[in-house]
Amino acid sequence: MDGIDGLAVCEALFLLFAYLGLRAIAPGSAGGPGVAGFDLIDWFALVLAAALLGFLPLNWSPARIFMGDAGSLFLGVAIFLLAMHSVTSGRISAWFWPIAAGSFICDASVTLIRRKLTGQNVFSAHRSHLYQRLSRRWSDHRRVALVYSAINILWFLPLALLSQDLPRFGGA
Repeated sequence: MDGIDGLAVCEALFLLFAYLGLRAIAPGSAGGPGVAGFDLIDWFALVLAAALLGFLPLNWSPARIFMGDAGSLFLGVAIFLLAMHSVTSGRISAWFWPIAAGSFICDASVTLIRRKLTGQNVFSAHRSHLYQRLSRRWSDHRRVALVYSAINILWFLPLALLSQDLPRFGGA
């Protein structure tokens, strides 16, 4: 979902920093909480976040550089693999990642369901995601990216952190 300036980068940064923050305060395998407990996967997440921080000013509205499909697909796969590793290694609750990615998951799911129910081809190009409709209504990519970021921080982050502390309530 890299359809407006800065949105995918902000989402990726949120996910990476939420993960890294949780890893920094959680007991690590190499010496307890903090950076001393980071392993190669955690350092990869940190380097990826640093690269995105450097890219964000160029991708912020009005963007001078676009991520494109190749960049957003790489980013999605990298975060997905990070999520799978962190869950299968027992570091992060299986519920943490889908909750933390809730804004993108909800937007994509509602959009695809709406398109399917109205008989539209779900595989064809479109401009019907909520973030796309908001950016047209508000004529401002920055505002939409900031609203999504605020929702992530104020709503999805506390729920994701709660899922880490209380995984038994997730049904797994």
